[in-house]
Formats: sequence, structure tokens, C-alpha cells
Amino acid sequence: PEYYSAIKALDALDKKDIQEMKSFAKPPPLVEVVLNAVCLLMGKKETWDESKKLLNDMKFLDNLKEYDKEALAQNAKLTQKLQKYIKREDFVPAAVSKVSSAANSLCMWVRAMDIYGRVSRTIEPKKESLRAAEAKQADAESALAIKEAELKKVQDRVASLRSKLKKEEEKSKKLEDDMETATIRLGRAEKLMGGLGGEAVRWQKASEILQADIGFVVGNIIIAGGFIA
Repeated sequence: PEYYSAIKALDALDKKDIQEMKSFAKPPPLVEVVLNAVCLLMGKKETWDESKKLLNDMKFLDNLKEYDKEALAQNAKLTQKLQKYIKREDFVPAAVSKVSSAANSLCMWVRAMDIYGRVSRTIEPKKESLRAAEAKQADAESALAIKEAELKKVQDRVASLRSKLKKEEEKSKKLEDDMETATIRLGRAEKLMGGLGGEAVRWQKASEILQADIGFVVGNIIIAGGFIA
């Protein structure tokens, strides 16, 4: 929250506010202290001359808004140096605002950077642990995806084999049914053939008797003719 309040305060600054600070031939001590703290964070010498150079930079406010907070969080030495300003009893908005509203906005920005740097550095190990945990989770999810893909292949293979087995079982059942039907038909055919075989014997005997009778037909006719005569 303090960081966003500081950015909002910077947004409220305009050229007149910057001109107000540049116009000081010898700035009020507290204004100079604030600008020296800004110079420290910007990597400049902590002097009024360097401060005026920063104020003359057309991109001064933009540079403050785009300041690399993450780099500051990694720079424990710089934040430690900054404490000589932060720990001053008068380095607070309530005191600075009585001297200069523009310097007050810069004071808020410096304090916000200090808080961000120190807090971010304390939670960095937690961030690192989180990144490590997320990396492990990603690896685990990747391994799980591979295993799931392998399982899917096995399941598809099993499903295919089950489908083939079902078709083979259906073929086997049909063959069994066809065999049973053929067996029944064969039994009926054998019975029919057996019956026809008996008839064939009877027909053969009748044929032999008839053939014998034919042999006596002529004689029987002559004898019959004699009786008639």
C-alpha cells in the first residue's frame, strides 16, 4: 500500500513542483536530505549538485516510477546504506511536508522503496521454495501424464483384445450351433437311410419273386389254354 501511495504522490507532482526544488540556491536541510536519499538509490553521489542534475532530467519522475525494485531487493548493501536516512526521526512525510510538498512525495517514494526492498528480501527464500515446489509439481505432473498415456495404450490394447475375443467367442458359438444342427440333420439322414435300406431289401425280394413268376408265365398260359380248349 505504501508503494502505491508513493506512486500516486509522484503522479501528483508537476513541473512547478520540480522547479520549486531546483530553484533553491541552498535548499532547506530536510529537502537536501531527501534528495540525497534519492541520489543514493539512483546510484549518484549524495550531493546537491547531483540532486539538481537529477531534477533537470526530463525523465526524472518516469525513472522513479520505473525504478528496478527487484534489483534493490537483491542489493542488501544499498538498503543498508539507505537506513541512515530512513532512521532519521525527521525523515517522515509529516515532517517533510512542512518544508516542501514536492520533497514530501520524494520522501514517500524513498520510504516505499526501502520497505519493498527489505520485505521482498525476507520473502525471497519463500518465493524460492515456492518455485522449487512448483517445479517439482510440474515434473510430477509431467511424469503422471506420461504414465497416464502409457496406461491409456495398455487399456486400448486390452479393449482391442477383448473385442477380438468376443468376436472369436461369437464365431465359436456359431460353429457349435452349426455343428449341433448338422449332427441333428445327420441323425435324421441316417434314420432315413436306414429306413430306405429296409425297403430296398423288400423291393429286391419282390423283384426276385416277380422275375421267377415271369419265367412261368408262358407255361401257365399254355396250360390255361389247354383247359379252355
